[in-house]
Amino acid sequence: YIVGMVTFTCFHYSACDDHSIELPPFDAEKEQLPIVKVWKAKAPWDAPPENFYSADATGSFANCERSFTPIHERDASFDTNPTPDDGTIKVSCHNIFYRAPREAIKNAGKLIVGVLSAASGSGPSRRNYIRSTWASHEYFKGTFFLVAGPWEDIKEEFMFYRDLIWINEDEVYQGEQSVLTYKTISFFGIIHEWANSVEGGGFKHAIKTDDDSYVNVEKLRKKLMSSDTSESAEDELHYFGQCPQFQVLPSRDKENKWPVTYQTYPEPKFPLYCQGAGFGLSRYLIQKAAEKNHIANFRYMPFEDVSIGILAERSGYKSTMIAGVHVFRVDTPKERDCVNRAIPMTECYKDDLANWPPDAKIANKIIQHRVADRQDMINIHKSLDLKVNWVGVPIPK
Repeated sequence: YIVGMVTFTCFHYSACDDHSIELPPFDAEKEQLPIVKVWKAKAPWDAPPENFYSADATGSFANCERSFTPIHERDASFDTNPTPDDGTIKVSCHNIFYRAPREAIKNAGKLIVGVLSAASGSGPSRRNYIRSTWASHEYFKGTFFLVAGPWEDIKEEFMFYRDLIWINEDEVYQGEQSVLTYKTISFFGIIHEWANSVEGGGFKHAIKTDDDSYVNVEKLRKKLMSSDTSESAEDELHYFGQCPQFQVLPSRDKENKWPVTYQTYPEPKFPLYCQGAGFGLSRYLIQKAAEKNHIANFRYMPFEDVSIGILAERSGYKSTMIAGVHVFRVDTPKERDCVNRAIPMTECYKDDLANWPPDAKIANKIIQHRVADRQDMINIHKSLDLKVNWVGVPIPK
């Protein structure tokens, strides 16, 4: 076996002793990661022997050894025509070139929201729905859209709106090679790098959501303000959202929507994590993840929400369940079944379209996922007695 700073790798079980290893607890004060052993599968579904891991072991403290996906070649024009918005970030041993609106991030204020969105397809329209509704508050300038794909596809939109964070990666969502992890982790790392300090007016909390979600900005701000003024450190929100307080088992079912092979994640459990439709991190957690090189060194995980749980555990933070983050619209067995089978809601409810989309009221919610379309987004916004500031004009050439 190979012994490293934080990873103890068994390339085959016969090469390791058969005694279980008790992992020392993470010492947040000493910033020392525990030594772990990692099963090195020879084939995707080559499972570790029984009792190789403890029952609740996670992959949070395993380091990457190399980039999981090929490094994307950078166009020569980026080197010959650099801009102040250019930068690079390492995520899980993978170097990523990006462009982001530096000054807008610097001056975004106390709250930043990152929205996963596709560069093409329905992405541009969905971004306009958001710009016209919940991101249009005069006092809130912290919404940024996380995109990938060819630079030329979003160049004009980037320059016009100055609210895109673009990474030089392909928009890939095939099995375990997903761009979502790179988008999400890059977002948190970039805004930490470029935003003002908390003391200098920079963000204290950052939210990640999707472009089919509505964020009740005022309710979110009040929730965060109550956390900031709490006298108890336990009440401070560092990692929060729809966060089940039990560990999830990785699916090894090849027919499942989200299977994961033993080569990618051999451990028996995921760490505690918040579901990806809407969760938040404190600046302090992001700072530790970035400055202690957890962002650069954690082992790649294709599920972006689980990857945040990994960074949180490496950084010494636990997730907090808060009320108001709604992953489903009505949370019925039918809706859950369609989501698990990747069936669009319009197809799921094709025989019952009178009940889809459901009630648009959001007054008691912080984030509502699965917004159906433009009209649904508008209806939700108007349910808060807010005006729609429609953004839909063609971008000037």
